[in-house]
Amino acid sequence: MPQRKTLTLGAAVLAAGLLSLAATATGANPNGGAVVTVVVNGNIAAAAVPIDGTYKSGTVTYGGATYACSAGNLAGTVNRGPVAPAPELSLSTFNLTCNSVYGAGRDTTISLSSGCIITTKLPDTPIPNPLGVVPNVHGGTVDTGVGAKFSRVDGLTTMPSPCNVVISTAMIPCSAQIKGTALTYFDEAITNPGGVNHQELIINDLTGLSFLNQNAGCFGLLAGVIKFNNITFNVKVTSGTTTGIDFRQT
Repeated sequence: MPQRKTLTLGAAVLAAGLLSLAATATGANPNGGAVVTVVVNGNIAAAAVPIDGTYKSGTVTYGGATYACSAGNLAGTVNRGPVAPAPELSLSTFNLTCNSVYGAGRDTTISLSSGCIITTKLPDTPIPNPLGVVPNVHGGTVDTGVGAKFSRVDGLTTMPSPCNVVISTAMIPCSAQIKGTALTYFDEAITNPGGVNHQELIINDLTGLSFLNQNAGCFGLLAGVIKFNNITFNVKVTSGTTTGIDFRQT
């Protein structure tokens, strides 16, 4: 079975992000390795395999307040086969709708502009960190039992520039952009919401993505950073998830 590792994003950031996980992780056998291969539904042959997903849970924080999200979807590909310098996930569709600073009925939608790609690199590299948690990845998609390791593979999602991740707000002429990198987990454990097999992609940005280029219709309220708080998508192989997307050390 695959078991994972944690990618360190600097001592302060990692300590905050992993504090809630430390109790279960420290008891794990730390003998694993970095991601070498991505297997999809038991197939190891190199290819870009279509994936898609729907919003499950999470919130966003900006301007000193936190807002609930209600809907979203994503689509793109997972790079199956031997790991390359290229990212493991590439998303050409990303939409997230949340409540906003502008009040009831004025939800904010975060979406990709045409031709833009969000990328996620999931190296799960064993970098030392202040909690003493040694990241691991093995083979398989379920980690259970005494001393089980994470079923999460860790990495970074990049909101690209000059491509735009656009924020628009209903009922007012407000638009802005965001860019940066966000701590991300791919949870290999297979769940079955609605009778369909899924895995989870979780964006939990601890430092914030930068707001850029808000127009006059935003009244200066989309400034500073926006944080994604455990924004979780149920992700599946578009043709159907059977044994799942499996990040392996061999």
